[in-house]
Amino acid sequence: MARSSYCRRLGPALMVGVGLCATASPAAASDDEVMAAVFVGVGAVDLSFVVRDSVLFAQDKRESFRPNDIAEVVWNAPQAAIFHGMLGALYVDEGEEAFAGLHVPVMITSATTAHGAWSLAAPDAARSTRFLGSTAFGVNAALSTAAISMYFTDRNHSQEIIGVYMAGLSLANGSASFYLSVEDPAYRTMWLGQGAWSSLLVLHGVAAAFGAFEDVDFSEMASVTLAPGSMGAPFPGAPETPGLSLTGTF
Repeated sequence: MARSSYCRRLGPALMVGVGLCATASPAAASDDEVMAAVFVGVGAVDLSFVVRDSVLFAQDKRESFRPNDIAEVVWNAPQAAIFHGMLGALYVDEGEEAFAGLHVPVMITSATTAHGAWSLAAPDAARSTRFLGSTAFGVNAALSTAAISMYFTDRNHSQEIIGVYMAGLSLANGSASFYLSVEDPAYRTMWLGQGAWSSLLVLHGVAAAFGAFEDVDFSEMASVTLAPGSMGAPFPGAPETPGLSLTGTF
């Protein structure tokens, strides 16, 4: 039993080592081969955390091995930030292609980051709560980045497919969250918050599915200019006080 527990705890650490070793390549390797090795190595480590969290969820173990939880946050948080930024930036130009290629990595890294942080902050919480709550967060976070990006795109994209997908996935996520708010009273507030977040994404998805964002250039809806100005004299005869003037159309 002790050996099994030790191996289970050591597993993710070994996977990190395997993943990092997979990124090593001979000097003669091409740039494409190096990049492929890097992606394979990083993906292997990401997958190890997903498998670990899934196994612990299935066993519903409350115990938490702090080094693994720290590693989960340290490894996944930077990736989550990078993937969110890439999805937001690339969606402006690539639209559906960027969403299709990046929204799953955004979901996974956001969920594993939340899982690790939650395990560190509340190690006594049930694994099922941490796993499901982190998964709900990852889904909402990824879809929110895509939803916000719709407002900043500088060219029109066909949003119907993404809107239907967003509405359907958010409906399932929100329904599960509201259900768990009843089944898991200790974290009712969190589940209700997740459900409300998903509900907003359902409305956004429905609007996108009906083409609400296709013919509107949000980048031209507001124009704001900030320039040096004056706040006037504080009393008669005194010099004017420098300030700023804000002009624009909304």
